[in-house]
Amino acid sequence: MSQLFNRAGMSSSTSGTGTVTLGSALGAVAVNTSSWLSFTAAGVTDQTVVSYLILDSNGGWEAGTGTYTASGTTLSRTPKYSSNSNAAINLSGTEQVFVTALAADGGDVLGGTTFPMRGFDTPVNLGFTASSDGTLLTINVVGNNGANPTPTNPVFIPFRDPTATAGDPIWRIVTSALSINTNSAGASLGTSNSKAFRLWVVAFDNSGTVVLGLINCLTANGIASLNETLVSSTTNMSGTANAAGTFYTPAGVNLVGKSFRIIGFVEYNSTGLATSGTYTRVPDFMQIFGPGIKKPGDIVQTSYATASTQTSTTSSSFASTVVTRSISPTSAANIVRGRSLAGAQVATGGANIFINLIRGATTLLLQRMVAGSATLLVPLSFFWIDTPNTTSSTTYTHQIRNNDGSTTVVFGFNADGETWFIELEEIMG
Repeated sequence: MSQLFNRAGMSSSTSGTGTVTLGSALGAVAVNTSSWLSFTAAGVTDQTVVSYLILDSNGGWEAGTGTYTASGTTLSRTPKYSSNSNAAINLSGTEQVFVTALAADGGDVLGGTTFPMRGFDTPVNLGFTASSDGTLLTINVVGNNGANPTPTNPVFIPFRDPTATAGDPIWRIVTSALSINTNSAGASLGTSNSKAFRLWVVAFDNSGTVVLGLINCLTANGIASLNETLVSSTTNMSGTANAAGTFYTPAGVNLVGKSFRIIGFVEYNSTGLATSGTYTRVPDFMQIFGPGIKKPGDIVQTSYATASTQTSTTSSSFASTVVTRSISPTSAANIVRGRSLAGAQVATGGANIFINLIRGATTLLLQRMVAGSATLLVPLSFFWIDTPNTTSSTTYTHQIRNNDGSTTVVFGFNADGETWFIELEEIMG
């Protein structure tokens, strides 16, 4: 493992491509009015591996790792990058040698890329882009500089060991272009026309080769989990890739029992795509995954209200009640989960009370209750899942009416200490 030290910079008069014999600490120069330290003065001890930078007076440069030997004051050279096609440069005999950080080392990834000094951590030097050719959506992995991964711009991704009883992370290094596209028109991944949706971008470890995948986690009957502690299988992308809750990998690539990591997600707003599966435009929002980012199924926010008031009516037309609450979703691609508890009551036994739940002008639930006896207070619970497809304030309200246009019907609770309750949760889709 190589180490870093502050302000270590020394002269050298070594020639050739071998071990460098270090001279004295660099003195003050025009752009830096403070002298440098010798490696020893900076704290480098014998046989320490350091990351180095050599600047030669002939214009050549070299960066790599080397072992410092106190006896003879030498530094071995293992170049990583250089002006000589990443090989050792031929020193002229007038050069400067520094201890420095290397951009691709990623700080605590110093000393090697196969087993860096990290656990099951966030990826290093990772970004991604999205593009559209009018039909297909393409996702590309890039470095933090926006360029494709290369040996000098690597992306590091940790995966769990696919062996269930193993507790070690397995780091993979991406050093070439890595992408996935939707292959052909019709790959909707279970999304609907003109409606917001979110596609999650994941990376699979295919026995050392990193493969990208896409999944729509919002299914008709629930939200698919992205559990990075489990291995998963995939289906190859095609024009019939139209199932939600399925991992899709590039055309021709089907994986079985592979570890994956979440890379991030792309999102289309409430207008969605006119024809699902035909990506006529780029996503409206992109987010790289990391600490604080919600996963599918996580609660994003909660809004609730409670009180002891009640609403009564003698009408056979629906009247809005006090049991109401609003929420402003942070994303149109998320769902709203709601529940409420309130009491219903009629003044005449045998009369019907109809209870409605609406979002704006849209009816979501309708329930009828027949009172067995007058003044009997019946507690009622409601649970619902909704996709409002908006980020605007959205109000959910219970309404009531009777069946005869004269009987008094009540919804809520009375003033004897009982309270009604309504709660709304925004859930990550």
